[in-house]
Amino acid sequence: MKSIGIFVGVRKEPAVLGPSIFRYLFAKSLAFKTASRGIDVFCFDWTGLDVDPKGNLFVSSCWKWNAAATRKQGRFVKTDSVSYPDMIIDSKLYLKRVSLKEYPNLRRSLSLKGSVPERQVGEAVLKKFKLQGVRVLTAPAVSSLVRNKWAFYDFMEAHKSRHFFQPETVLINNPRAAVDLFVSRRKDLKGLILKPVSGSGGKDIRLFTFEKYPLEDIKKKIAKIVSASKKEFILQEFVEPLPCRSAKSLDLRMFYGLGTVFTGYCRYSVDSEISNVARGGKTAKIPSRILSEHGVELKKATLAVGSALSELGDIFLVSVDFMLTKRGLCLIEANGQPGFDKKAQASDILRINGSLAQGILSGKA
Repeated sequence: MKSIGIFVGVRKEPAVLGPSIFRYLFAKSLAFKTASRGIDVFCFDWTGLDVDPKGNLFVSSCWKWNAAATRKQGRFVKTDSVSYPDMIIDSKLYLKRVSLKEYPNLRRSLSLKGSVPERQVGEAVLKKFKLQGVRVLTAPAVSSLVRNKWAFYDFMEAHKSRHFFQPETVLINNPRAAVDLFVSRRKDLKGLILKPVSGSGGKDIRLFTFEKYPLEDIKKKIAKIVSASKKEFILQEFVEPLPCRSAKSLDLRMFYGLGTVFTGYCRYSVDSEISNVARGGKTAKIPSRILSEHGVELKKATLAVGSALSELGDIFLVSVDFMLTKRGLCLIEANGQPGFDKKAQASDILRINGSLAQGILSGKA
């Protein structure tokens, strides 16, 4: 292996911790470890790509690691040189719509037209490189699956494990019929959760408990939300978490990458059943009591999910979220572009980065 390209949207060190700094520090960690091995490490995004006469993509502009850029440590330096990477690590955050009008060769090569979501461009780029024989981490098929909550639920139902369960879920076609189906199946049902099939940050997630709403009101509210939106929705049974003295809701985020399980952090809310940080949730290290009582099972459950997803392709890093319940570990979802807690994960970012970089160089990837 002569070169590793890291597909990113961040090319300089951010001022705060978060998803961006994880990607940047991973790039630095990998670059430090490869400096003495003759392997080029560079960061690039889709604007730095071009197409050669044979129709193959190549990197024409990037930020290449220069170990001698400063006296104390190297840095990434902008360079315009042709690179055909042997491996690409997808570490990009896709946040906007983009136009390929100024990139006619790339537009034709990727068969894209007009203004499109940046994610669509990224996936097309990675698929194209994969067809050229380049090793891609994480595989586009894995990223696509975990973004679709219904597809992920269906996939994991086909890969059931004794280490976790999933809340019963249906794809909504007829809202009233979907609610009636749950009520007829589960006599102990406490409530229902409405979620968009594609979404993040807890946006548009609604909880309806039978303690708070009459059944007919729940049907009307769900029908109104679904009919007023262009999105697809799923309906899930509400599974009560184990009681927690200091929080109303708490879920546990674990990480899986290159066949290895990493302990993450917990997200919690003191006044809501939804713990997403974007919805006001907080983050903290997973309490030692939880790790001592459930740590082994958490690692086995994360390994089971990661191993199942690995059937679709190579995985650089995914997060897997669980909830502790009376029935055992409840699998909530997985995320192909996981964020990191700004405070609780500062040291863990370096630990996970170092392990992933070492795994790539030792042949795990």
